[in-house]
Amino acid sequence: MIKCIYIELYKLFHQKNIYVYFSIIALISLLSVYVMNMERNVDGTIFPLTLHAGLSPMIMPIIVIIFINQLFSDDFKYGTIKNLLTRPIQRFHLFLAKYFTLFIFILVLYFFTLIVSYLMSGIFIGFHQILDLDRGWVLFFDHLTGTAYIYFLSIFPLFSFAALMSIPAIIIKSSGMMITIGIMLVFSIPVITSVLPEISPWFINTYFNVPEVLTGVSFQHENETIISWTIVALYAVFSFMVSYWIFLRKDIEA
Repeated sequence: MIKCIYIELYKLFHQKNIYVYFSIIALISLLSVYVMNMERNVDGTIFPLTLHAGLSPMIMPIIVIIFINQLFSDDFKYGTIKNLLTRPIQRFHLFLAKYFTLFIFILVLYFFTLIVSYLMSGIFIGFHQILDLDRGWVLFFDHLTGTAYIYFLSIFPLFSFAALMSIPAIIIKSSGMMITIGIMLVFSIPVITSVLPEISPWFINTYFNVPEVLTGVSFQHENETIISWTIVALYAVFSFMVSYWIFLRKDIEA
């Protein structure tokens, strides 16, 4: 099991594409902070949450879709999974290693975004408005902690979405088709839920906006936070079970 995780993490951090993803995040952060800097009386502490709200609904899911394609589809397409399974490695351990790698990737992606957002806002906007107040540093670190908490919570709905997208990634041989299907889902579901808002709680995309949903202010229900997290967890568990069942029975081509 540990060996499988090592192999998958090695592949993750030795792919050039991962640095392309980070470059895209950094470029979007730079452009966003430049636009925000044009506004007057803006403190840099609000930029990380503004960036989060801009990236989470569309950009992050699309990056994850492309990564999942490499994680699952490419192994079957190019036969690299056959090389792994010729060793004394169980399919279940390999599957768990891939899911673990997927979670680490999303964790690193959000952590990188958080760090870059504070660096950009500190350099181009500054935190003078909050730091000039009494107990400014205390307020700054309280804000930093709250922002980091929101970024951390964002990992879980995106991971559930990634688990769901692993199903077509295992089934579909064509990388282009799998990515197209994923992107169509990312763009079409918000349109559907805007027309039929009553069904939005049942779509995982709804939970990408953590401050409004998973911290408990979007549904008119007593236990809205518990219900929200239950739906996120059900997506993850269901997708894990289905994708593993398919992965276990997937034919390996030479």
